[in-house]
Amino acid sequence: MGQTHSTILDSFDPLLSNPELKEVPRAVILLRLCGASLLFAPERAEGYWGQLSKLQHKVPPDLQSLLGGVRETMEAHAGKEVKGFAGEILGDAEAATGLHLAGTPGARDLLRDCESRINKRKWPTGKARSWAAVVSAWAGIDRKEALRLCGHLSGEARDNLVKRLNTAATLTPEEWEILAEGAGTKAAVGLALAVLEEDPPEYFLPKDLAEKVGSKLVGKLEAILAGADESDLSTAFTPFVKLILFQAKGGCEEVASDLLTTLWKLLTTTQHLDKKWPERFGLLGTVLETCSSTEEIEHSTVARLLDRTPEYLTPFAKAHYAGARVTDENTFELHRELLVQTRSNSSAEAWFFVSLVRKGMGEAALALARSSKNAQNLIPRIRRAWLINDPDTAAAAISPEDMSGDPIGQFLALGSEGNQVAFLKAATVEGGGSVPGAMWVDVVEEDEDGEPKGFWASLTASEKPFEEQIQEYLTQNPLYSSYKPDEGQASQFSEYVRIEGYGEYAHAHVDRALVRAMVAWGDQEPEAVRSILKSMWIAIQPDENVLMVNFLRNAVLERCRRVLVADPDVFIRDHMRWLKRELVEKGRTWAVGGGQISLKFPPGAPLAFCVSSAAEVGALSPTRRDQIIVQGLTEFAEEASSVENAALVYASASEKFELTPPVELNRQLVEAWQTGVAKAAVNQVFQLLASAGQQDQEG
Repeated sequence: MGQTHSTILDSFDPLLSNPELKEVPRAVILLRLCGASLLFAPERAEGYWGQLSKLQHKVPPDLQSLLGGVRETMEAHAGKEVKGFAGEILGDAEAATGLHLAGTPGARDLLRDCESRINKRKWPTGKARSWAAVVSAWAGIDRKEALRLCGHLSGEARDNLVKRLNTAATLTPEEWEILAEGAGTKAAVGLALAVLEEDPPEYFLPKDLAEKVGSKLVGKLEAILAGADESDLSTAFTPFVKLILFQAKGGCEEVASDLLTTLWKLLTTTQHLDKKWPERFGLLGTVLETCSSTEEIEHSTVARLLDRTPEYLTPFAKAHYAGARVTDENTFELHRELLVQTRSNSSAEAWFFVSLVRKGMGEAALALARSSKNAQNLIPRIRRAWLINDPDTAAAAISPEDMSGDPIGQFLALGSEGNQVAFLKAATVEGGGSVPGAMWVDVVEEDEDGEPKGFWASLTASEKPFEEQIQEYLTQNPLYSSYKPDEGQASQFSEYVRIEGYGEYAHAHVDRALVRAMVAWGDQEPEAVRSILKSMWIAIQPDENVLMVNFLRNAVLERCRRVLVADPDVFIRDHMRWLKRELVEKGRTWAVGGGQISLKFPPGAPLAFCVSSAAEVGALSPTRRDQIIVQGLTEFAEEASSVENAALVYASASEKFELTPPVELNRQLVEAWQTGVAKAAVNQVFQLLASAGQQDQEG
């Protein structure tokens, strides 16, 4: 095993020996290699640490915690460099490791003698380093002994050790109890949370610790919902759901049930989601999917939750749970049962059928929907959902004629890139105009030169009130789904089904297929596609009013970043230059309600947008991805973080870890570029190391 891992680590030698490699990226590589070698090739760790120790001040802030843990672990092995009491203990700890590796008795007795000597020592100098050496030695001999002594380590070293041990083999409930006894319950809870956030494949906590971790997560959820914690809700919700699932699978069904009840009550009753009610529906759906994904959470447990659900949420909860449990064998039964339970609620029935489609059961959904009294409304919805979720199988079952009067549906039903390109050629008269308004935006007027004026220019010229302009825009361009925060409870579910249940198309549904076809057409006729995309940019370019409406502005700019990349020149020279000029350099300030609101993007935004768009189009066209990154660097390289991310995407995709940027940059930005390249290289090597370790275990 070691030789395989060592060979993989050898692949970094050319990069580390390159004199062009600057200190910050060199420190990043050495730090990650040092951590990797501790897990996969311990014989290499000292060599990497010897180089890293001189560059510790160059390690970026986001890696300082990792550095602290690695430093304490490595210094615990440096017995030859330490004199006095600590040197003696470090030497004996190293000797114990040697005895264990050689299969010679005496390692345990020697380490226990070290523990006794440290405990008897009253003078604190050298004790911390001595404990670190003893714990590290125990970790290679008996991990339970190492966990017993974790309380003597610093927080960073303890975190590093527990994560390493759990990566090597999932900690058992008994080992967690030993850790809690040795390091204290508070520390154990923090470590359990840290491990849970690492997304482990397995995770088993004893009952008491699981309850405390759950309580901690509930507190964080409540703080986030109340606005007292600015973290993203997923940072607490996702670990909580995983904790429930792991406890159920680990045989702690009672704990899982209690945690589930606590979470469900919070989500269904908190007032902090009243104005963000679509988020409430989404979170509840995730919980129900988790319940249905494991046999250990019994149906009766979920039934009790549904009985305690507020009346206005009950039809959604029952429909979602039925959809999560549906199979080829029970479709008819669950549909009939749902209609009885919800008194034939049309929104519940529609949501159930959408769930079928999402599970790859489009054909069954259509067949069953034809017998429903709501068939006239259900069938178009199911076809839309199927074409969006699984276009390949949908195109075989749904013809463009089935989507008559629906240009988006007709386009999606064509299936293949070739057919969709032919559709666009016909719709744009071989590139002479823009795509159909239903797919992009209506253009209702031309300027004095005969060029498309753009929908917003037409509206604002009419001097209509602002709110009326916004509503007219949304009416004529229904791809921008929105909701009213003060929507009444009685109508929330039907509105949620409209937005999330394919009651209408969303722009993302169209844009994924549209950019794919544009890329394919652009490979054949780049000038025609360039002309179309220029017209599309003119048509959708946001005016002052749309810039004021956050959700609409963000959606319009997102569409531009997703579709205009089919021609990098149009994307960079037309769209991104406009964005830099108008939203970075100029910005906007409006007087609203006696106050002011401002809009101004940071200097790094244009390149950051280029990088995200390049990463997205890369799956369709690596050439366009690289072209966008290179042009973006040429025009918009101003902030180190954006340059680093550009390098990360560029190097990760190409697997060519070139230290020299593709364009000329100043010294600071060259260092940022190399740091991104270094992170890309390290990520790849970690994947190779993990794969090699898995193959060894299977072998």
